[in-house]
Amino acid sequence: MRKKAILSLVPEIYLICATVYYWILTGTALNPFAIGLLLVLVFQLLSKKRIPGLIISSIFILLNLYMVLALLSELSEFEEPTGNYWKLLVVGALFLGLNLVMGGAMLWKYLNKPVNFNPAVLLPILLFNSCIIQNTKPEDCVVQNEKIIHIEEGTSYDIVFKDAGGDRYYINRGLEQGLNLDSLNAKVLNKTVTLHLAKVLGGLATSEHISQLSVNDDIIFTEFE
Repeated sequence: MRKKAILSLVPEIYLICATVYYWILTGTALNPFAIGLLLVLVFQLLSKKRIPGLIISSIFILLNLYMVLALLSELSEFEEPTGNYWKLLVVGALFLGLNLVMGGAMLWKYLNKPVNFNPAVLLPILLFNSCIIQNTKPEDCVVQNEKIIHIEEGTSYDIVFKDAGGDRYYINRGLEQGLNLDSLNAKVLNKTVTLHLAKVLGGLATSEHISQLSVNDDIIFTEFE
């Protein structure tokens, strides 16, 4: 088991060695790029995080593919094969080839690494989705009878209704749906209406969103199909 764990770290260890080799070739003691890359690789070696591992290996592969193109461009500068040509070809092909193999091995390892799933991550998403009101049906609503004493335009073309108790309800983007305040005032103002109000949070709460509004069985507005 220990041997297998060590073998799984070979790509990261190789990338660290390759970075050190690159640093030596630059001949610069203070190389910010090499130092930063080493720190990132050491962090990855110790943490073994999946997402950083995928990002690092992908970038490493892309960089080496770019270096392959640079190598081919450099080789094309030789008019005929010489000793330097063959040296550059062999050393470059071995180094870049090994880099690509190790980068690919690291990418494959983290692609197949199990994802540590935490159900708590889904909680905000579920809460957000439970507050979205769409495609409501009668069974998804609470039915209330209220006397409407005021009607006005709200934000985003909503139509807002105020009842005798001071509560407010709204038709989402009602003005864009062909409703107008004059007609609603004539049909609804100072009358008792039947409101179908959409439930949210899985039915635990009732919103102010009007899914259907009717007066004496005369449907003024509905979202029901």
